[in-house]
Amino acid sequence: MRVLGAVLALAGLWLAVPMRGASASEEAAWAALREGGIVLFRHAIAPGGGDPPGMRLGDCATQRNLDAAGREQARRIGAAIRAAGVEVGAVLASGWCRTVETAELAFPGRVVVEPAFNSFFGAREEGPARTEAARALLLGSPTL
Repeated sequence: MRVLGAVLALAGLWLAVPMRGASASEEAAWAALREGGIVLFRHAIAPGGGDPPGMRLGDCATQRNLDAAGREQARRIGAAIRAAGVEVGAVLASGWCRTVETAELAFPGRVVVEPAFNSFFGAREEGPARTEAARALLLGSPTL
């Protein structure tokens, strides 16, 4: 699909979405997004750290997941982006349940799971290749 607006990739970094009273630099960021920028952020609130031993990517019961506050935060992220007039072109998420749920709550029906954004925390040697794949996907694809 062709990107008509911002690409949202849920992995990597957290971007605090301002809710009201944006500073000049925040407004510049919103303006850039309205022109077709990229938002890269991590999932909403999922209490704890890491995943339990035996975590399986396809099994949400084995993972650390969003709590009620995280689900509400995800909805607010989507609402803030829509309220800022950002046209969302693509919503990409890693395969972790908390990331997919964040994306789905923020932008229902728009989520595409993209393995390039999967964590390499347990396999640091995959970091450079995974980072390059994500970078190429976000910056190099005219058909995203």
